[in-house]
Amino acid sequence: MPSAEGDDDGLTRAQWRRLLVVAAAIGVVMVLGVVAITAASHVWGTGGGQEGPPSAAFSVETVEDEGDVAVVITHEGGDGIHPPYVHVVVDDVERGTWNELGGGGADVVTPDATLRLGDVSPGERVLVVYDDGADRAELGRGTVAEQTR
Repeated sequence: MPSAEGDDDGLTRAQWRRLLVVAAAIGVVMVLGVVAITAASHVWGTGGGQEGPPSAAFSVETVEDEGDVAVVITHEGGDGIHPPYVHVVVDDVERGTWNELGGGGADVVTPDATLRLGDVSPGERVLVVYDDGADRAELGRGTVAEQTR
């Protein structure tokens, strides 16, 4: 029974227990919701960081080279790429990375960067491939054309 002063309008011990259980359950649900949203953002690619190979385009153009032919590989647009991850393959044989072959862009291969590759023959297929050890993707391709005289 309430006392004459009216100080017994607080919660009983059982009500406090229920309140604590409900508060704990709400806290667990909120934590699980945050974890689920974070996981979903990474699964569906909205987590902020780039996943997978970069989005970039390279062209392969045949040019004359002192009576022979060569190709000029140009980064036409898209993401910048670390040079060791840009590989040049000619007829299924890797020739080397962007840096190894003397391409421009010491830290990052950016749009308009070029690489001149000699020692190619008409009809050979040239591929520009991204490969960082985890992801691999073709970024450009071309076929060495006949010399124009």
